[in-house]
Amino acid sequence: MRLVKAQAFEPRPLEWLWKGRIPFKAVYMLDGDGGVSKSTLTCTMAAHISKGENWPDGAACPAGRTILCNNEDLPEEIIVPRLIAAGADRERVHIMLPGSDGDSFSIPEKIEPLEREIAGQDVRLIVFDPMLDYLSTKTSNISEQQVRRAISYLTAFAQRANLAIILIRHLNKDAKQNTKYRGSGSVAFYALARAGLMVVQDPSERSRCLMLPNKANWSALQSGLAYRVESWEFEAKGAAIETSRIVWDGECAATTDDIHALEMTEMPERDVAEACQFLRTVLAEGPRTTEQLFNMAGREGLSKGAVFRARTLLDLDKYYQEGEWRWSLKKDG
Repeated sequence: MRLVKAQAFEPRPLEWLWKGRIPFKAVYMLDGDGGVSKSTLTCTMAAHISKGENWPDGAACPAGRTILCNNEDLPEEIIVPRLIAAGADRERVHIMLPGSDGDSFSIPEKIEPLEREIAGQDVRLIVFDPMLDYLSTKTSNISEQQVRRAISYLTAFAQRANLAIILIRHLNKDAKQNTKYRGSGSVAFYALARAGLMVVQDPSERSRCLMLPNKANWSALQSGLAYRVESWEFEAKGAAIETSRIVWDGECAATTDDIHALEMTEMPERDVAEACQFLRTVLAEGPRTTEQLFNMAGREGLSKGAVFRARTLLDLDKYYQEGEWRWSLKKDG
């Protein structure tokens, strides 16, 4: 043990893969149910990094390499088509496969060999998808002590290699739990990660998904981002390849607390009907921002959940303008 005076350390700015969202030298959680295209999302991230292309919120993206560790999707049929659809420079995206002896990567035992393998390369991001598939069989994912040990190894690796690590988890089935703790496995995963996102379907528009900040130890929570998943087709060696890609859809006002409140709320039909009448009356005077509507609804005793449900029933227009989401009645309604 040694004690070092704080004066001996020179302050320096944090380094970010995605400013305010994904820090370097840290482990990062990406949680979500099936069907919200978490894997497609990470292929899109890899594409941004491969070209140094700005992130959808305008933040700079440092160019470099990504390692995708995906135990669920086939490289030729699923992963590579998604990378092509995202416009990735595939020379700068690596897919982890079992060794020639069939030996698979495991955390923490195989971290040192991986670190040696990437030494001197500009690897910016490593994705473990899903995270639990890469935990050593000697590590129980529900044991806080064992999870802390595994994540501490990953964190030390991220710090030495100056990269970001994303761990993808599915959500458990207990909707009563706070969203912060619904990722599968021990709560130690969430506790030790320095930042995290939750991906959910938009409760007010089921055709799109929301990427919502769930934790940020080193910065203020950023706004959520919306995206849609669209089908995409291209030709390779005379064969039609069908895949999907992410289309970003601007910022969103919802938070993970909003989503939790919606899941927990039993919505009486009367409340939704009152919210519908409220929106018709208020929006008849012109568009309003999401914040304005929620504040006005709160003064009327209406919950965010009722307003969200009413928006879906009324099929309102929603658009992004001057840094805020605005709701309006349809022009023909």
